[in-house]
Amino acid sequence: GNWVYAKHFVHNLYALVPPEQYFGEHPEYFSLVNGKRTHISAQLCLTNPDVLEITIEACRNILQSEPEARVMTIPQRDCDGHCTCEEGRALDEKEGSPSATMVTFVNSVAERLEPEFPHIMFDTLAYTYTVEPPGTVTPRHNVIIRLCNICACDSHTLEGCEKNARFLSQLKSWHKITDNI
Repeated sequence: GNWVYAKHFVHNLYALVPPEQYFGEHPEYFSLVNGKRTHISAQLCLTNPDVLEITIEACRNILQSEPEARVMTIPQRDCDGHCTCEEGRALDEKEGSPSATMVTFVNSVAERLEPEFPHIMFDTLAYTYTVEPPGTVTPRHNVIIRLCNICACDSHTLEGCEKNARFLSQLKSWHKITDNI
């Protein structure tokens, strides 16, 4: 037995909301970085309600076409460039981490699609700028946090190596708000 990922395994935000399809007419769907909307080395604007609807429909289409899938991934792209629009920035500052907008967004997708796909888990990354958990926002029961240990030492146990102290702390912090890690 294994868990089959639907279509993509990681870094697929632009596969769900492609900039070549949307950026020209809707730059507001993409990150506000240094006061300018961009899709270059950037993410989506996760507080934009249209982005949520487009993502839900894209996930629905993928899941309908892949009935063997058990996980739908909705992780950030492999770059920073997270959105600093007023709504997202306010939530991230209140929660103490940009993971707040990501978890809130994935929770919304998971909640909306759960009635149609009750067997699907939705996952996202705790990676680079989202590695620290939010203060009070918690992942839903059908959301998995894929915590990335990109700065940890793989040669030693987590407890036995000082290089793993930060990762171990992050793992414990995420574990306080979810068992789905």
